[in-house]
This record gives sequence, structure tokens and C-alpha cells, in this order.
Amino acid sequence: MDTAKKPKIEAIFPLTNMQQGLLFHYLSASHDQGFLHVQCSLKGFLNTSLLEKAWEHTIKRHQVLRTTVHWKNIEKPVQLVHPEKSMNWRYLDWKTYSKEKKEEELSKLKATDREAGTDFEQGPLLNITLIEMEKDVFCLLWPCHHLLLDGWSSNNILKDVFAYYQAFSEDKAPVLEALPSYKSYLNWTKTHDSSEAREFWEKTFSGFGQANLFDKRESKTEIKDAISDEIQLSEEDTNKLYSLARQLKITPNSLIQGLWTLLLSRYFESEDITYGTTVSGRSANFPNIELLSGMFMNVQAVRILINGNDTVSGWLKTIQDQQQQARKHEHITMDEVMSWIDRPAALPLFDSLLIFENFPWEDSQGGELEISDFKSGLTSTYPLTLVVVPGKHTKFKLLTFSEIIKPSSVKWFLKELTTLLHALAADKDLTLEGLSQKAEAPQKEVLKEKKTRSAVSSKNYVAPRNKLELQLLEVWEDLFGARSIGIHDNFFEIGGKSLLAVKMFSVIEKKINIKLAPTTLLEHPTIASIAEFISKGEQEENSWKYLVPIRAGGSKTPLFCIHAGGGHVFFYNLLPSHLDAERPVYAVQPSGIDGREYAHTSIEEMTSDYLTEMKSIQHKGPYNIMVYCFSTAIGIEMVRQLEKLGEKANLIVIDTMAEQESLMTITRIKMRLLTLSKRMIKTPFKALGMMFTDRYNRYVKPLITTLFGNKYERDLQQLKANLVTIYKKYEWKDFNDQVSLILTEKDDPIMNREFIRSWKRLALKGVNTLYSEGSHRTLFEEPDVKFVGERIENCIEESR
Repeated sequence: MDTAKKPKIEAIFPLTNMQQGLLFHYLSASHDQGFLHVQCSLKGFLNTSLLEKAWEHTIKRHQVLRTTVHWKNIEKPVQLVHPEKSMNWRYLDWKTYSKEKKEEELSKLKATDREAGTDFEQGPLLNITLIEMEKDVFCLLWPCHHLLLDGWSSNNILKDVFAYYQAFSEDKAPVLEALPSYKSYLNWTKTHDSSEAREFWEKTFSGFGQANLFDKRESKTEIKDAISDEIQLSEEDTNKLYSLARQLKITPNSLIQGLWTLLLSRYFESEDITYGTTVSGRSANFPNIELLSGMFMNVQAVRILINGNDTVSGWLKTIQDQQQQARKHEHITMDEVMSWIDRPAALPLFDSLLIFENFPWEDSQGGELEISDFKSGLTSTYPLTLVVVPGKHTKFKLLTFSEIIKPSSVKWFLKELTTLLHALAADKDLTLEGLSQKAEAPQKEVLKEKKTRSAVSSKNYVAPRNKLELQLLEVWEDLFGARSIGIHDNFFEIGGKSLLAVKMFSVIEKKINIKLAPTTLLEHPTIASIAEFISKGEQEENSWKYLVPIRAGGSKTPLFCIHAGGGHVFFYNLLPSHLDAERPVYAVQPSGIDGREYAHTSIEEMTSDYLTEMKSIQHKGPYNIMVYCFSTAIGIEMVRQLEKLGEKANLIVIDTMAEQESLMTITRIKMRLLTLSKRMIKTPFKALGMMFTDRYNRYVKPLITTLFGNKYERDLQQLKANLVTIYKKYEWKDFNDQVSLILTEKDDPIMNREFIRSWKRLALKGVNTLYSEGSHRTLFEEPDVKFVGERIENCIEESR
């Protein structure tokens, strides 16, 4: 006798990106947008025992009904298929209730189910309520969730239930078509060639600039359920819609899609319209995919261009042709599309949705039962969703979030949709401009997306402190299409959404080779907290001592800004905004700035340590090195050490002479005296003030700090003194390269000539001299920093 036990788990499958996004939303939002009720009406004699038996067989047939979802204490969430599961039944008798009472109780019941939520870890699709509304009239209510089931699938499952029920009622063996394997489908998606899809989407979004979006900035509260408004066409108008589609030789879907596009065009005052549309995901060339149940539904981007002089009829045919091409690629995710068209994941292509309810449901008979009024429920996370429900009386349902879309706009969309339908039916030869103008002017809640990468506003910006935080920052900046993100900025507060979170952790795994579940973000919503979470248990110390990322992201070679004599690098913070947006910028600060680290004893030792960290960011040259004031010696030593390693450096000197401490030569004494006399004649009080300030900072302030300063001030003063000491000890030698020297106009032209001469003596390949507006002391402040940034960028580009 075979006593082998059945396995506890039949299969383990990963969650798709969309499923992970829905799970993340389920865990992070107080209001679950993925929850829905599937329901239908049953009329006639009902054998509840046979109905339960029919469900038992359907549960065995469809793996998704035996599936649970798990995410705790594992790297990535998974769905587990169990060999056995059973349905939980609840029977209610409302026969004696009035019609109003039934509607009230049904609403309460749905609200209670929603509040209870979905138990993904036990049996998320295994609860059914059967309500007897009248004698032999029942309402079947089935709570579901989009994470596991789309509308097409719930329809498939109910059809199988009642096919089994009919067979059992007639005492026959059920005969249903064999289902394909979900595992085989997953393997097919991995091996399917996506080159054709990529070519289609790249062509579709070629030249795309900005998306037209609704303005969400006024929404201060959490968005809850969408508000539903609708209009129902008369039978005459419905017939008119279908007749018009036949005359134009297009489908009713293409006709409605065109009218909706024109409304959005009028609303946004744009000739380039994008929105999303739901697709079943069952157009793929995979055998019998239409029979599979699960979450196959996808959201597909639609982009339609409008030329007002084109005829409506020809334009509608173009829309239909485009959508027929798009249907071939229903299984392609938006993540893939966004990567192909090189668009940051956080910059949406659209924020409105168009849904055609086209599930293959037909009212049917099962034994003595009549099954009708199938409803799969509708959910949407978009501010505006148009749902088209075909039938004898076609319905247009508009789901909106009142926090974003005003009631006046809702009325406008519904009213003008029928206006355009009637106008086109009256004159099929209208141009697009002619038809569009038939609609009244709208009131708007529009947010124009900026074409350039935005800068996330961070009130308390903190730069990355180590390599891991820098790597995470680069991921965030690419996804958000933004700069100036700080390590303590909250992912959700700067615009992060559930699908973006899934994308982010996928990129982290690919680029950093670290696997994390997207749910990690719920407890660790900042770069700093994610990095700390990752670093727990790691022995390798990856903190930087010297590098300070001012702008970490970008595709071009970085600019390394060496500290001046004061040690600090904060004054460089305005510079990145005046360089190429793709240019990373790092400041280099000295060891010992916190009073704890070891202070270097020579320029050579300091340079070697700086280069070690710089090479961890940029593995090969040329290295763009900018020096200012007392960092000139470090710049020269970097060029010399890189040259020994076979690497090239691009040294950029900002308004500073070489060997700055060598002031006692005859030429420099004359230069200083002449400059001072000219300043005294031109602006005597300003000249005296500058002279006094210089002497005070050089001789008096250090003494005061030593006697009365706090620990931080004493540590900083000690650091400055050490920098001057090792600067004086440095042996200046020539080097076999060129220097770019950016100068400001001086009161005495002798000064700039001396600056140039000092560098020509060292740079054997010459000095490339550029001039910038401003003065030496304010070069990194507005507005002077703008001109300095332009000159620096010129130097880098010319050196390539």
C-alpha cells in the first residue's frame, strides 16, 4: 500500500513586477486599491451541495485558487501553490428584507469585507458569500484581489464552476478543455524574443518630450476610493455608435479611443497625447493562454499625435492600426518600455487610464440555474479612469479621485464625450480641429512636466558618506530623474510609488548585486536606512574619509574639487548646477577635519590616499581635478602620481598662482606693493578693510581660537595649520602635461601675468588660460559661480 504523503507545496513561482507593486501597495497604503468583489446573480433551483462540489473541482483545476503569497523573512516575495485548499462558505437569507434594506446590507457587507482585507498567507481567494435575495434568487459574492486575479480570470473560473455544476446536475462526467501550465508560460516569457517589441516602442515614443499630467500638488490627504460617475447611452445612441464605427470601417473601441484622445487633447491643449489602456495579456502567441487564470492583465501605454488638418476618418484608422500592432506585445511590462525609451521610471508617461470591459462573459444556464449579471469589480490607482461597458445601453463610467479631479471636470468629460459622438455622427468628414472645437472649453487641473531632469527639493540635504550610499543614490537619481536627493530623503515623500519601489530593488540587485525585497522600503524608506540595513553584519568598512559627493549621478567623467586651505568644501555646493547635468561632482576634504582622524604629514602621502578613493569611483582616466588656493600643490602631485600609473589628468586651476607661499621674490614683492597702492587710491577703505581682515585671519584669529575656541574650532584651526606646514614642505617640480588656468580680471594686469608665468614654469606642455567674471573671493557664489562653471565645463570638453 502506498503511504507516501503528498508534498506540502506543489509549486513556487516568483511575483511579476506588477504583482510586487500591488503587494507593496497592499502593505504600505491604508486603503488597498487592489481589493475587489466579483459577483453574479443565480436564478432558479440551487443545489448548494453540488455548487460546493463544483467549486472543489474548480479549485483543483486552477492553481491560482490554491495559491498563497509570502514575503516575510525572505529575499523576494513568492507565490506558493498548495496541493489542496477548500472554500470557506457563508450563507445569508435576506428574503424578507425590503429592496432598500438589501442594498444597504450588501453595501455594509462589502465594506466589512474590504475592512477585513485579504489574507494572502492563508487563502486569499477562498471566501464566498451566498445570499438568498428572494425565493430561488441568489447573489454570489466573491472577494478577490488583483494581485492574483484579473477580470478575465475571474470570468474563466466562474464559467468553469457552472460547467462543473451543470455536469453534476445532469449526473455526467465534466468535460473541460485542458489548461496549459503556468510554469510553461513563465518559461516562454523568458525565451521569447523581445526585439520586435523594443523596435515598436522605440518608434512609438521617438521624439517624445513631456507628458501631460493632472496636478496632484493640491492633494494634501491620502487618496482613498475613486468616485464613480457614469452616463448611459440610449439604445438609439448605442446603435448610432456601432453604426458609425461600421461606416468608418473601424471597431467601436477605436472610435471611442479616438474621441477620448481628442478630449484629452482639448483639456491639455496638446497635440501629443498619452494615456494607459488595460489589455488582457492574452494576445501572446502561447497556446490556450486565454484559459489560464491569474494576473495576466497589463497596462499598455498609448501615444497618439493630433494634426488638426487631418480628417477624423483617416486618423481613426491610424489609431486602430497602431493598437493592432501594440496588441502583439501585451505581455511586455512598462518597466521594459521605460528602459527602452530611456525614460526615468519616476517620470510617468501618463496618469489616466482607458478600460474597455471586454471579458468573454455570456449569461448561461447551469442545470436549472440561470447565471447572469457578472461583475468583476473595478479598481484604479490613476486620477482619471474611463471605463467603457458595452451592451444594449453602452455605459461610460468615470472613476476619479476627488482630491485631484474637480467635479466640474468630471461633468465636462462625460458630457463632451457624447457631444463629440453626436457631432461626428452628423458629419463624418470633419477634420480633427473641426471635431475638437465642438467640445466646450474645459476647466483644468493640469501639471506640465518639466522637460529637463528635476531637482528634488531637500530641505536638509545630506550627501552620501560611503560607497554603498553613493551607489544607492545613483539608483535613486536615475529612477527619479532628479538630482540633489539626500540620503535622509523619504522615498514616498519625494514621489515614490509602489511600482517604482519594485523597479528600484530590481536595479539595486542588478547594479550592486544585493537582493532585497521591495517591502524592505516600508521600514527603511531612506538611502541611509537602506544602506545601514544592508551593512548589518558586513565586516568590510566602506566609509570614505575624503570624498564628499555633491552630485553623485551622471554619465560623464566626474569633477574632483580639492579642498582649499581652510579644509572645508561646502563652498563648492553651488557649482554642480552650472555644469553639465550629467557631470558627477565630488569634493575632496582633508583627513582630520573631525578632530579624530589621522592628519597627513606630507602632500605626497595625502595625494596618494585621495587618489585611492577617487579611483574607487572612477577606475580609469582622464581625471578632472580642480584646485583652488592652497590645494595647488595637491593638484600637481596628483598629476605626477597619475602619470606614473600611466593615467592622464586634466588639471584645472582656479585663479591661483603656483607656489603661493613663495611671496618674497622681487617680482612678487613689487606686484603686491603696486596692487596695494592702486587699491588704496581707488577704494582706500575697502583696501584697508581687506588688509585688516587678512591679517586678522592669518595671525589674530588662530590665537583667539587656541585660547577661547570650542573643540570644533580648535580642531579646525589645527587642521589649517597642518595644511600650511605640509604645503611649505612640498618640493615643487615640473610635470609633463598642460594646465587650464581660469583667471579673474585684476586691478593690476601684472598679477595675472605673474599667475600665468608661475604655471608655465611647471607645466611643460603649456598653460591654457581662460577668463571669468567675478572676483577671487566670490568665484563660487552667485552670480560668479555661473561663469566659473561654464569655463570649467569648457576646459573638460576641450581636454577630451
